[in-house]
Amino acid sequence: MNRIAVRTLLLSLLVTVACAGPQKAKEAEGPVHTFLDIPMAELRANVDQYRGTIFEDRVKYYHTYHSREDADPTKRMQVIEGKTHFTARPVGQHTNVFQIQITPEQDQELLAHGIYRQDVLKVRLRLDGIAPGGALAFDLLDVLEW
Repeated sequence: MNRIAVRTLLLSLLVTVACAGPQKAKEAEGPVHTFLDIPMAELRANVDQYRGTIFEDRVKYYHTYHSREDADPTKRMQVIEGKTHFTARPVGQHTNVFQIQITPEQDQELLAHGIYRQDVLKVRLRLDGIAPGGALAFDLLDVLEW
């Protein structure tokens, strides 16, 4: 190959790589469930068996907790320990409140969208286990619908 052909080939490869951008990591492995597929009582009773399970469903948002000052320990499920999270429940299941652990970036995104108590979000979650207060804890992977 001559020099011009090699330079052209290298340039086109560089442009292709630059335009492709970073690849998004695959967040979910295996099947995706709803909260009707696996009852909450089953999750709680066998949390180690289900840890890492992915759920995609609609939840009702209640409140975000950043620190002890954000919680009222006299109210049900207002856990004052652990990671930054918001409390939520599956739509249609009035007694199954749990925690959804969030990153600072996700917290800012919730604020930017003006999410308020009783708003419904369609989310993708991964079961993390039991939070320090006894509630089921999920990691927020994505908000699919605001």
